[in-house]
Amino acid sequence: MKLAKKVLATVMAVAMIFALSALAFAAGTPTAVLETAVEDGQVYVTVYFKDAIGLKSWDLDITYDATVLQFSYNDPGKDAEQVALTKSNTYTEDLNADTAGLIKWSGYFKTELTDKATFAGDAKKKSDKIDINSDYFEAAIFVFDVINEAATSTAIKAEVTNKGGVELVGSDATATLKEEEPSSEAASQETPSSEEASSVEEGSKEAQPDKGPKTDASTWAIGAAAAVAVLAGAAFVVSKKRK
Repeated sequence: MKLAKKVLATVMAVAMIFALSALAFAAGTPTAVLETAVEDGQVYVTVYFKDAIGLKSWDLDITYDATVLQFSYNDPGKDAEQVALTKSNTYTEDLNADTAGLIKWSGYFKTELTDKATFAGDAKKKSDKIDINSDYFEAAIFVFDVINEAATSTAIKAEVTNKGGVELVGSDATATLKEEEPSSEAASQETPSSEEASSVEEGSKEAQPDKGPKTDASTWAIGAAAAVAVLAGAAFVVSKKRK
């Protein structure tokens, strides 16, 4: 009986370690994520704080190609704007864009980046509906003018130089300015004949896409929970046999 209890305790300890590790992986790394959009000769770069609940302050260097882009202006993101509607928290930011190709952007919360429910429950006015996405917090939008019409794409990078509250890391993104036009020779080589097109079409009807196994963070978490249940069951069986 004592041996069975020891086996059960050991199995459960191992299972819990595995489950907690998988859940920590699923939580993700606090990241300053960049998303780009191009419209009317301007590039919009939106900065999001992903999985960064607990973030208190940040200093970021945002670098770009000054031969392709020229910084125009910036606005706070939709989530950042709503922080001003709370009683206990504020969102403050500042930037220096005097150097071509570099924007030094800093900011801080009066308290920290809290969860969605905390923001919603701290509204100044009962009529204010605060709906902040704390897990993917839209912090700021930077707008650039495209000054090189020949460029087809350009890279933007965010590097975290200082942070408070959580271990925030940076990221990069590429803005597609326009689609590259293939040369006439390349286009003629890529265009299949009528017979080839017919063959490809018939073959495509039979082919089935291979979706492959899911390997995202949620799958890891589900697998961890399932493993705990299986191992706990196995340990229970062992304990029953030992009686």
